[in-house]
Amino acid sequence: MEAAELPLASLAKLKRLTYTNSACLCFADLQILPAVLSSNEFNSVIECLYRIPAYRLRLVVTPDSDMNALVKYWGRGGREKLIRPFLESLARSPDDTSISISYLLPPTARLRLYTFPSAWPDPEAEKQDCFWTALNFFRDPPDARFLDPAFNRQYLQKEYSMVPGKPQFGDVVVLMDAAGSGIHACVHIADDFVFTKNGENSLQPWVIMRMSDMLTSFLVQKPVRVAVFRQKETPSSESEHEPGSGGQFAHQPARASSKVH
Repeated sequence: MEAAELPLASLAKLKRLTYTNSACLCFADLQILPAVLSSNEFNSVIECLYRIPAYRLRLVVTPDSDMNALVKYWGRGGREKLIRPFLESLARSPDDTSISISYLLPPTARLRLYTFPSAWPDPEAEKQDCFWTALNFFRDPPDARFLDPAFNRQYLQKEYSMVPGKPQFGDVVVLMDAAGSGIHACVHIADDFVFTKNGENSLQPWVIMRMSDMLTSFLVQKPVRVAVFRQKETPSSESEHEPGSGGQFAHQPARASSKVH
């Protein structure tokens, strides 16, 4: 709440309305806020409450980079021929070059990254939840059938295989409850970062988050298992390099809130 930069008296009122649930700090009642805060304070608190920890990732490419390993990793989904010329041109630069990894994402993910559903003219944009996002990651145009939870379950069982070990770029990471039902799905990018949309909610943007931050968002629903699924028709990338490594990264926080500036 300190991030909202409120007067100490208002901040004290808000702290009395918070409680903990597992490891999460929760807020008791949004509807009471207009009665205890000024209009400006209210707007500041709402923006703070809906703020999401997001990151901007950059891939560092040098003349010494293992180009075959980079192309194999970032070119998954049948995109190696598209990715290779771009990465090779960066490697020819005399200085170390870093690029936003948004340039390496498939079109559906790249265009939605850091946007809200309200930015899209699609009337079904607000219904596009985590499973729609994850299963459409390599698809262009996206498939509207992934708005149907029953279809998603069947498709995941038929077209994907659960894989052990470290995930690779484009793998679908699913949080499951005790009954084996999916609570949330996101897409592994690299290291500890995932591409995600946290729920069917107009205030939830498409972002890149740390896996640890994303898991915190779902602690109240008590997921008991994290499973990694890989599309069957996409062959796994086998090389002498660490399977989960997509190169060297630079990253910085990028605040995502319910306001679009």
